Amino acid sequence: MDFLKNLDSYDLKARVYPALLTMLPALAAVLAWYPSLLTSNVGAAVLTVLNTCGLLFLIGELCRSQGRRVQRSLLKTWKVMPTTRLLRHSDQTLPAEAKARYRQHLAMKLGVTLPTAAEEASDADAADDRYNSAIFWLIAQCRGPAHFLVLNENTSYGFRRNLLGLKLVGVTICLVTIAAPTVEMWSRYAGIGIDGQLIIAAFRTLHPVQVGAFGLSLISLSGWLFVVSEKWVKEAAELYALRLLAACDAPAA
Repeated sequence: MDFLKNLDSYDLKARVYPALLTMLPALAAVLAWYPSLLTSNVGAAVLTVLNTCGLLFLIGELCRSQGRRVQRSLLKTWKVMPTTRLLRHSDQTLPAEAKARYRQHLAMKLGVTLPTAAEEASDADAADDRYNSAIFWLIAQCRGPAHFLVLNENTSYGFRRNLLGLKLVGVTICLVTIAAPTVEMWSRYAGIGIDGQLIIAAFRTLHPVQVGAFGLSLISLSGWLFVVSEKWVKEAAELYALRLLAACDAPAA
């Protein structure tokens, strides 16, 4: 698709991939129950029209919007982004010498003095504003192929954040694609009762592809419920923050 060819690595992996993964159980279910769409010209024509109309671009933008909404919600708990918190004197995540190097590099490049421990303690908000300013500058400097490690971690964070933003949609799609064949099987045997053997017999009447689509929905639902979480997103945010600040030590810096 021409649209996919024009996307950069971040847009594709952090915006389009989460949206496509969210829709995957629904797409698998539709193709499993209506396989003729694969062999007919109708399916290809529909996809071509939707692509021409910018469907994937819209999906990517909606995914980004949901991700940013989730980030605002997360910040109510985090208070500040990990990149800002790591520069604080009060934070002990970084080794003292490494933090001192990063602060010295940022102060020198920006021609400013970063908050002292006393200033930070007396007015934390003002101190964070100055740290945020330094981080914004660093982010702008860490673009391009020379900082591919920073891009990788930023992409990972964006992917997880946007998936979390789509969690409700993803869970709903999985429940629908699980419920639909279940209801269909129930309707076949509703008049004679249900037991374990009948359930097995009912599923044996399904095509292997249909069983596979059902299994995919179950696996996807487990992923949404037990993997995609605020903790999962925060882990990626922490790793991105560490890699971004580590760029202060890179020769390109």
